[in-house]
Amino acid sequence: YNEALQTVDKMEQLGIKRTSETYTHLITAAARVHDLEAAENLYEEAISKRKYLPTIQLCTALLQAYTKEGDMLNAEKMIREAKEHGLTPTVPTYTALIQGFARQRNVKKCWNLYNRA
Repeated sequence: YNEALQTVDKMEQLGIKRTSETYTHLITAAARVHDLEAAENLYEEAISKRKYLPTIQLCTALLQAYTKEGDMLNAEKMIREAKEHGLTPTVPTYTALIQGFARQRNVKKCWNLYNRA
């Protein structure tokens, strides 16, 4: 994650601005090292500071960070927020949710999500 952040900082020094996709990749990198706080901060920075509109990819990246930490309440909240923004969950979005509930051995919830996807 730190390497990715350093690379993005160097890009900015060269005049290359962060995009929504950049934030998606940074959130994913933070999730890989189980840094949920960094993932949340990056999402907030993208939406609040940079004024990017949420994309399903950006929402899914944060949702995956929540599921990796077992925070299924916030993962479900993220999917609701995405839908409120008019975004349609994708296969990766549902896959992340199903995997999160599978880690918690909540088979019923997994099947409900599978049938909705």
